[in-house]
Amino acid sequence: ELFIYWTFLLGYGPKEAKMVGYNYDFYFGILALIIGALVLKNKLPRKAIVAWNIFGLFMLAFIVGIFFTTGFAWDTFWGRKEPMMTIEMLKMPILSIATLYMPLAVWAHIFSIRQNLK
Repeated sequence: ELFIYWTFLLGYGPKEAKMVGYNYDFYFGILALIIGALVLKNKLPRKAIVAWNIFGLFMLAFIVGIFFTTGFAWDTFWGRKEPMMTIEMLKMPILSIATLYMPLAVWAHIFSIRQNLK
Protein backbone atom coordinates (compact mmCIF):
# COMPACT_ATOMS: atom_id res chain seq x y z
CA GLU A 1 0.00 0.00 0.00
CA LEU A 2 2.87 2.36 0.69
CA PHE A 3 4.27 1.49 -2.75
CA ILE A 4 0.93 2.47 -4.30
CA TYR A 5 0.93 5.71 -2.32
CA TRP A 6 4.48 6.41 -3.49
CA THR A 7 3.31 6.24 -7.12
CA PHE A 8 0.69 8.86 -6.29
CA LEU A 9 3.29 11.14 -4.68
CA LEU A 10 5.40 10.84 -7.84
CA GLY A 11 2.36 11.86 -9.88
CA TYR A 12 2.15 8.63 -11.89
CA GLY A 13 -1.29 7.46 -10.93
CA PRO A 14 -4.62 9.02 -10.12
CA LYS A 15 -5.59 9.88 -6.57
CA GLU A 16 -8.79 7.84 -7.03
CA ALA A 17 -6.70 4.66 -6.94
CA LYS A 18 -4.75 5.68 -3.85
CA MET A 19 -5.58 5.85 -0.16
CA VAL A 20 -6.39 9.54 -0.55
CA GLY A 21 -9.07 8.56 -3.07
CA TYR A 22 -11.17 5.40 -3.11
CA ASN A 23 -8.53 2.85 -2.10
CA TYR A 24 -9.89 1.73 1.24
CA ASP A 25 -7.76 -1.39 0.94
CA PHE A 26 -5.03 0.54 2.77
CA TYR A 27 -7.13 0.71 5.92
CA PHE A 28 -8.09 -2.92 5.45
CA GLY A 29 -4.37 -3.76 5.44
CA ILE A 30 -3.80 -1.90 8.70
CA LEU A 31 -6.71 -3.75 10.31
CA ALA A 32 -5.21 -6.99 9.01
CA LEU A 33 -2.36 -6.54 11.50
CA ILE A 34 -4.90 -6.58 14.33
CA ILE A 35 -6.77 -9.53 12.80
CA GLY A 36 -3.46 -11.38 12.41
CA ALA A 37 -2.61 -10.84 16.08
CA LEU A 38 -6.05 -12.15 17.08
CA VAL A 39 -5.60 -15.20 14.84
CA LEU A 40 -2.20 -15.94 16.40
CA LYS A 41 -3.78 -15.83 19.86
CA ASN A 42 -6.68 -18.07 18.69
CA LYS A 43 -9.20 -15.35 19.59
CA LEU A 44 -11.17 -15.51 16.31
CA PRO A 45 -13.39 -18.35 15.12
CA ARG A 46 -12.65 -19.85 11.72
CA LYS A 47 -15.86 -18.40 10.26
CA ALA A 48 -14.71 -14.89 11.15
CA ILE A 49 -11.34 -15.50 9.49
CA VAL A 50 -13.04 -16.82 6.34
CA ALA A 51 -15.42 -13.84 6.31
CA TRP A 52 -12.48 -11.45 6.73
CA ASN A 53 -10.69 -13.02 3.77
CA ILE A 54 -13.79 -12.96 1.57
CA PHE A 55 -14.21 -9.29 2.41
CA GLY A 56 -10.54 -8.83 1.52
CA LEU A 57 -11.13 -10.36 -1.90
CA PHE A 58 -14.01 -7.93 -2.46
CA MET A 59 -11.75 -5.04 -1.44
CA LEU A 60 -9.10 -6.21 -3.92
CA ALA A 61 -11.71 -6.51 -6.67
CA PHE A 62 -12.85 -2.97 -5.88
CA ILE A 63 -9.35 -1.49 -6.18
CA VAL A 64 -8.57 -3.51 -9.32
CA GLY A 65 -11.77 -2.08 -10.82
CA ILE A 66 -10.63 1.43 -9.92
CA PHE A 67 -7.21 0.84 -11.48
CA PHE A 68 -8.72 -0.53 -14.69
CA THR A 69 -11.27 2.24 -15.06
CA THR A 70 -8.74 4.99 -14.34
CA GLY A 71 -6.31 3.39 -16.77
CA PHE A 72 -8.61 2.41 -19.63
CA ALA A 73 -12.01 4.10 -19.15
CA TRP A 74 -11.01 7.47 -17.77
CA ASP A 75 -13.07 9.24 -20.41
CA THR A 76 -16.28 7.20 -20.20
CA PHE A 77 -16.34 6.02 -16.57
CA TRP A 78 -14.73 9.00 -14.85
CA GLY A 79 -15.71 11.68 -17.38
CA ARG A 80 -12.18 13.04 -17.68
CA LYS A 81 -10.75 14.71 -20.76
CA GLU A 82 -7.20 13.53 -20.17
CA PRO A 83 -5.75 10.16 -19.10
CA MET A 84 -5.56 9.66 -15.35
CA MET A 85 -2.39 7.51 -15.39
CA THR A 86 1.01 8.11 -16.89
CA ILE A 87 3.09 5.68 -18.93
CA GLU A 88 5.31 5.13 -15.86
CA MET A 89 2.55 2.93 -14.41
CA LEU A 90 3.40 0.41 -17.14
CA LYS A 91 7.11 0.28 -16.30
CA MET A 92 9.00 -1.57 -13.60
CA PRO A 93 9.08 -1.38 -10.62
CA ILE A 94 5.58 0.13 -10.55
CA LEU A 95 4.22 -2.53 -12.89
CA SER A 96 4.97 -5.07 -10.15
CA ILE A 97 1.92 -3.76 -8.26
CA ALA A 98 -0.39 -5.27 -10.87
CA THR A 99 1.76 -8.21 -11.89
CA LEU A 100 3.11 -9.38 -8.53
CA TYR A 101 1.56 -7.79 -5.45
CA MET A 102 -2.13 -7.87 -6.38
CA PRO A 103 -2.03 -11.53 -7.52
CA LEU A 104 -0.03 -12.40 -4.39
CA ALA A 105 -2.68 -10.75 -2.20
CA VAL A 106 -5.45 -12.69 -3.98
CA TRP A 107 -3.52 -15.94 -3.55
CA ALA A 108 -2.94 -15.23 0.17
CA HIS A 109 -6.67 -14.65 0.76
CA ILE A 110 -7.66 -17.79 -1.15
CA PHE A 111 -5.00 -19.83 0.68
CA SER A 112 -6.28 -18.60 4.04
CA ILE A 113 -9.90 -19.38 3.11
CA ARG A 114 -9.00 -22.91 1.99
CA GLN A 115 -6.87 -23.46 5.09
CA ASN A 116 -9.69 -22.39 7.43
CA LEU A 117 -12.37 -24.42 5.66
CA LYS A 118 -10.48 -27.69 6.18
